[in-house]
Parts: sequence; C-alpha cells; structure tokens
Amino acid sequence: MEGNPCESCNRPMHSEKNHGGGFAGNPYCDFCTDGDGNLNSFEEIRKGMVDFAVSRDDIGTREAQEVANQHLRKMPAWRHLYEAE
Repeated sequence: MEGNPCESCNRPMHSEKNHGGGFAGNPYCDFCTDGDGNLNSFEEIRKGMVDFAVSRDDIGTREAQEVANQHLRKMPAWRHLYEAE
C-alpha cells in the first residue's frame, strides 16, 4: 500500500493500521480519528498540532498556532473553514 496522505493532517499512511479505524479506505489517519475512524473535531486536531510543535520545535504557542493554521488551511478536511477569510 502506498503512503497516501491523511486529508486532515497530511501524515503518510503506509499501511491499513495507519488509516482511521484501521480501514484502508478512510482518508484520515489514526491520529486524526477516534477508534471507530470518525474524524476528530478541528479544534482537537489543531490543538494536537500546536502542542506537538511547541514540544518538538521549541517555539512559542502563538507561532505554533500560526504554523498549524497555515498547514490546516491547505488540507481538504479543513479548507472550507478558511475560505471565508
């Protein structure tokens, strides 16, 4: 199986277990979904990205929020939330 990117966060999904709920046809990864494969809320996804960036990249929360917004606005799952801007 190819590493199709998650439509929520762009994480490569190299195997069925990387897909939400373990379903190969799910366009979202296991980090972006609940145990049944349902997409988590935008707020949960964004918070997870911000927290990860702050801990990994040694940047402040405000900068991490800006980076997360720049990334998420390009993702198919969230693009519609930014179209009004």
